[in-house]
Amino acid sequence: MSGRTRKDTDDTTGKDSAASAIGAYKKMLREIIDRRPSGLRQKIAQALGTHKSFVSQITNPADPTPLPQKHIEAIMRTCHFTGTERDEFLQAYEVAHEGGRQRRSARRTAPSTRSFTIDLPDLNSETKQKEVEGLMKLIAERLATILS
Repeated sequence: MSGRTRKDTDDTTGKDSAASAIGAYKKMLREIIDRRPSGLRQKIAQALGTHKSFVSQITNPADPTPLPQKHIEAIMRTCHFTGTERDEFLQAYEVAHEGGRQRRSARRTAPSTRSFTIDLPDLNSETKQKEVEGLMKLIAERLATILS
């Protein structure tokens, strides 16, 4: 007989179940990203103010590290989730994490988003133009996170 007790086995099963549920929504996220144009992982990293390696980590179903809740809205916005993708992803996320009821109520009461245009000068450099536009988007997304 092994040295494992019933409690040890139950704890392992619970951890395996949680890791499996986390892997399920990470797999879903990876598949959504893979269906989009290339360069999206870099855009996600910029939106989150992090590195592409973090995006690789949060889209790797074998990695049990959960996706921080504070990044969900920015990821869904950056990836342009469809309504169905959004609903399925949020449902999988809720299944994987405790406090799913809190997430559902937060989703119902979350403020809607609005778009507006900012006129920026032409910088005569595609690289600089993209950098400034990316910075403006990042500022807006961080501001939205602070206000929520």
